[in-house]
Amino acid sequence: MSGPTCSTAPIRLNRIFCRRWMSRTSPWPPDLSGPVEIELTIQRTGETVFAGQISTAQMKRPIGELVAYLGRENEFPHGVFLMTGTGLVPPDSYTLQAGDVVEITIERIGQLVNPVQ
Repeated sequence: MSGPTCSTAPIRLNRIFCRRWMSRTSPWPPDLSGPVEIELTIQRTGETVFAGQISTAQMKRPIGELVAYLGRENEFPHGVFLMTGTGLVPPDSYTLQAGDVVEITIERIGQLVNPVQ
């Protein structure tokens, strides 16, 4: 199992959530096992909305459960990449607007910048 990484995908309003993965958009870190502590900062159009440490152990569903679900009806003889979000869920009052720019900086990984369209 590999650790945290960043991938690029534009955020579009009024669409069903769908993540698009493209070749060479995500660097892959070393293998790991167990929960991972991630130091990150999230900014929305220049304003810090989260800064701190989170753990993959805080995700609603454990990584093992996600892997089991992915492989339940699919075969991956050559392996597969499972990409998830940060595990942070903003309050209902937090709504992105067209023109917002979301920047996520993860220590030792890099920065992901997505404009909202």
